[in-house]
Amino acid sequence: MKVSFFSSEAFPFAKTGGLADVAGALPASLAKRKISVRVFLPLYGCVDRKKFGIKKIAAGKLNMKDLFLDYSVYKTRTSGTDFYFISQKRFFSRPGIYGPPGGDYKDNALRFIFFQKAALDFLKKRKMRTDIFHINDWQTALIPRFLPLAGLRGKTVLTIHNLAYQGIFDVKFIQYASMSASDLHFGRINFLLDGIKKADFVTTVSPFYARQILTRKFGCGLEKFLRRKNVKGILNGIDYDEWNPALDKSIAENYSAVLPRGKDRCKEALMKELSLDAGKTPLFGFVGRAADQKGFDIIADSLEGILQKNVSFVFLCDGDRRYKEILTKQKKRHPRGISVNFRFDEVLARKIYAASDFFLMPSRFEPCGLAQMIAMRYGAIPVVNPIGGLRDTVLDIDGEKRKGSGIYLKNYSPSALSAAVHRAAKLFDSPVRFRSIRREIMKKRFSWDASARGYIGIYKKLSCAR
Repeated sequence: MKVSFFSSEAFPFAKTGGLADVAGALPASLAKRKISVRVFLPLYGCVDRKKFGIKKIAAGKLNMKDLFLDYSVYKTRTSGTDFYFISQKRFFSRPGIYGPPGGDYKDNALRFIFFQKAALDFLKKRKMRTDIFHINDWQTALIPRFLPLAGLRGKTVLTIHNLAYQGIFDVKFIQYASMSASDLHFGRINFLLDGIKKADFVTTVSPFYARQILTRKFGCGLEKFLRRKNVKGILNGIDYDEWNPALDKSIAENYSAVLPRGKDRCKEALMKELSLDAGKTPLFGFVGRAADQKGFDIIADSLEGILQKNVSFVFLCDGDRRYKEILTKQKKRHPRGISVNFRFDEVLARKIYAASDFFLMPSRFEPCGLAQMIAMRYGAIPVVNPIGGLRDTVLDIDGEKRKGSGIYLKNYSPSALSAAVHRAAKLFDSPVRFRSIRREIMKKRFSWDASARGYIGIYKKLSCAR
C-alpha cells in the first residue's frame, strides 16, 4: 500500500505545533509496519537543507489561472520515509511558516493552494502511484477537490488537528481554489469545510474530541457537516526514545520510574537557575501558548490568589500580549514565586518537564495535547480541564484512586482552577501517595505504534472499498 501524506509542517524540518510532531512521527511508525509512505511539505526559508541532506530532484511549472509559476522539488529520506519539499521563492522563501510573529501572511490562501497543486502535479508527472492521500488540516484540505483536476485517483483521509483553524478566505481567491459560487460558505472560501465534504474518511486526534466536535459547543460552526461523516478519533502518541528522562542530556540529572531520585535534583537546579524560592513547595510548570484555548483566561484571573499560597510557577510561553503583560506584572509582585519566559526554548522546556511536580493544562479545548503525555513521562502530574485528548489520557486521582494520573478541574472557571491547585498542593503534602502516583504515571505509554495501527485499519478499509 502506498500513502502520500501532506502536511504544512513536519518535525524536525519545520515546526510551530503538534501537527509537526504528528507529520514527523506517524509516517515513521507506518513505515515500520511496512506501509510505503511519502510526505509532502513546503520548503520554507527556515528549513536547513544542508543539515538534513535535502537535495533538488525535479522542477516544474504550474498554471493557476493568471499565475504562471515555477516550482522545484527537493527530497531527503529519514526513518524509512521519503520527504518531498515543494520550493517556490515567491511563497515559501520567507522566514515564517504561516506569517510574521503575531500574524498571518495575507496570501496564505494562494501559498497553500499552490503547494497542494504543485505536489499533485509532481506526483502525476512522475507517475507515482498513491492508494491513500492522507491530508492534514486546512492547509491541505483542498486535495480531494484537486485530485480529479490533476487526473489522479485514490482515496482520501482528512485528519483534523484543530477544528478552530479552518482556512477561511475572501472570495477573491475562488478561481485559484477551482471553486464556484455554490462552494462558498457564508460568502467565503472555507478550506477545511471543503475537505470535510469531499474526503472519503475524516479523523481527528483523540476519541473524546471526535465526539465533542459533533456538538454545537465544540463544532466551531461545522458540526452539522461533521455529523454526516463517520468521524473517528485516533489518539496521537509521543516518541518515548526522544522524551526519556533516563537519557535526556538537557536536564540536571537523569532519572526513571525505578530510580526517581534525580527528579528532585532537577527541581533544585531549575529553581536555582530561575531564582525561585527553593523551599519545599510544589512547582507547577506550563509549556505552551499564552492563549484562550490553553486556559489563559482562567489562569490570569486566578493567578494572584494562587500565588498567595505556598506554591511556585514556571511559565515558558509566547502568545497574546494581554496575557504576557499579566504574567509580567505577577512576576514583579512575586519575584521568587513565579518565573516567566517568553520564547520557544526546547532545552528549557525539557528542564521544566523534569523539574515540575505538577503540569498545568487547564485548556478551554484540547484536540489531543502532547504536553500532558510528555509531562507524565517526566513524572509531572497533570492538572487538566478534562476535555478532548486530556480526557482520554488523564484520569482523575480522586475518581480513579487506583488508576488516577492527574487532577481534574470540576468546571472551567478561575475558582475551579484554584481548587485544583489546592488539591495538588494537598497531594504534595502527602509524600508517600504523591511519589507513588508519580512513579505510576511515568510508566504510562501513549505510543505512535498504536496510532499507526488505527490509521492502517482505515487505509485498508478504504482500499477494499475501491
